[in-house]
Amino acid sequence: MKNITSNINPTVFSWSAIIVGTILCEELNVLEQNAIGNWIILLGDYLLTNAAQIAVLQADDNKDQPLDNDQKMEALKKTIKKIEEEIENLKNN
Repeated sequence: MKNITSNINPTVFSWSAIIVGTILCEELNVLEQNAIGNWIILLGDYLLTNAAQIAVLQADDNKDQPLDNDQKMEALKKTIKKIEEEIENLKNN
């Protein structure tokens, strides 16, 4: 399945939920809002649980393939670079 969220701006993606939620609140009564809201939460819980289990299984698969020293050093360099970038962001804000 094609990634449907890969080309959507994160802010637009977040605001779309607010807009849809506002429209639904204006169109539905309290019981309908409650039923649909709970259904959406259940859907989200299912997606999160499924994704988490896939991540666990993939992590277990990767444990069988130990990293060599070059791969470990490259991973550490990337982590250090991200930390340095975050420190700079904190200093600038």
